[in-house]
Amino acid sequence: MRLPFFVAVAAGLLVACSSETSGPPCDPDKYEPNDTPSSAKDLGSFTDDPDSDQSLELSITSGSDVDFFRLDVKDRGIGGDPVVTVNAPEGYEVTTWFSCLTGNPPSDFACSRGETVTEKDIRPTPGCKTIAPSGSVVSSTDCSGTSDDDGTVLVRVRRIDTGQTCSNYSIAVQVH
Repeated sequence: MRLPFFVAVAAGLLVACSSETSGPPCDPDKYEPNDTPSSAKDLGSFTDDPDSDQSLELSITSGSDVDFFRLDVKDRGIGGDPVVTVNAPEGYEVTTWFSCLTGNPPSDFACSRGETVTEKDIRPTPGCKTIAPSGSVVSSTDCSGTSDDDGTVLVRVRRIDTGQTCSNYSIAVQVH
């Protein structure tokens, strides 16, 4: 019995600053430039057995700044497909897209928390985007023509309030 692949995104703000508030300086983080899908920073390989996790301290330095990240997901667990969780701050829009390693399109996609989006300039497959102000989305993906769901997750993070000029934030990625 196949279980769906889940992508979950939840909220958790670390530090924020803007031109209207005082706070720590907001220099570009070490992952810049990562403003397009093609310049997405690779976070490496994540497996569901054993569980994998990584935390990142990041910044958005202008209202138009967008951060893209990529992670490879390996379905190695017994009894189900990997569950991917990305924690991001409330007030940030997070969108995730899953591409199957086999090159086959997902045979089943459902965005059960958030909203399904189609942005063909980003990925040809549907994505799952937060609904403001929540920072949480959950989507399920099943790759067709394969017994596992190895693939790549593209994550986009952008601030909902584009008038703010600077914000430091964190994301935590976990696969289990």
